[in-house]
Amino acid sequence: MNTLSMTILVIMLLIFSAILLRRGKVVSEQKARSRRMQAKRKRKAALPPLPVVSQTEGSLVTKPQKQSGKRSMILVVDDSKAALMNAKKILDQEMYRVVMAENGREAWGVLQEEKPDLILSDIDMPALDGFGLLKLVREDLRLSDIPFILMTSNMAAHAKAYEQKGFDSLLPKPYKPEDLIEQIKFLLQE
Repeated sequence: MNTLSMTILVIMLLIFSAILLRRGKVVSEQKARSRRMQAKRKRKAALPPLPVVSQTEGSLVTKPQKQSGKRSMILVVDDSKAALMNAKKILDQEMYRVVMAENGREAWGVLQEEKPDLILSDIDMPALDGFGLLKLVREDLRLSDIPFILMTSNMAAHAKAYEQKGFDSLLPKPYKPEDLIEQIKFLLQE
């Protein structure tokens, strides 16, 4: 064989190898996507109906839960410092480990460092809103299985997105502490 034939043969082998490697990667990505979608469908099918929460109520009275083993970590994302502190107080009383971020971009930075057990995020925020953060989380293989609760003060505008956007629960603001805890315990299967 001459050098030209040998070069062509080597190039063809490299191309064939690259195609096989790419095909394997695509198949594994499709399997991972399928597993995520199945998990999402199971979570959605098992979700209780969304609670109806009065816009005027919002008592902070909750019973502390006894700590057992690992404390679940919850990432709370809201541009309102008062809302962040309110959620932190409620979750601290239930013995959850709370990490806070003031917008979606800050939360995405936290998610590069840690993987929470659940994300509780406002929708309307500067820098990166709740839907944008949700999209980033669902597209990341490492984070895509994290249960995601979105909070909004405008239920009418965002209720339609519940089926389309891929979040696990929609919570009206202001919310009752017991409604928040019920949703979290359900999604974490506690």
